[in-house]
Amino acid sequence: MDIPNRITTKVKAKLIEIEGPRGKLNHLNLDFHSRKATAAIRTTFSHVKNLIIGVTKGYWYKMCLVYAHFPINSSVTDRNKSIEICEFLGDMLDGVTVVPSKKVKDELVLYRDDIELGWYLCNREGKNC
Repeated sequence: MDIPNRITTKVKAKLIEIEGPRGKLNHLNLDFHSRKATAAIRTTFSHVKNLIIGVTKGYWYKMCLVYAHFPINSSVTDRNKSIEICEFLGDMLDGVTVVPSKKVKDELVLYRDDIELGWYLCNREGKNC
């Protein structure tokens, strides 16, 4: 696996840490003592690749506000760090930036460095609304 020049990696106590221009991510518990763990080496490479992309480019997700009869009113507040959806209770994950789409009505774009927490947030908000 090729690691870009501006990325630093550290492996310490079975934990990998990737640091790049957008920040620092640590995620993976590395343990290859069993056959099952050795068979999952491709999964490990995929996680490392996603961490590298996250600290260099970041990830974004589009979330549409869809309604049938009663409109959903939303506003982005706190310097693009939180969403206020009327008649909805919930909280935003740390490190997520929210920007309303300029082209499409009722669409929000969520920016996040970690791919797994980004899709988790979209999924959680969709289930709660």
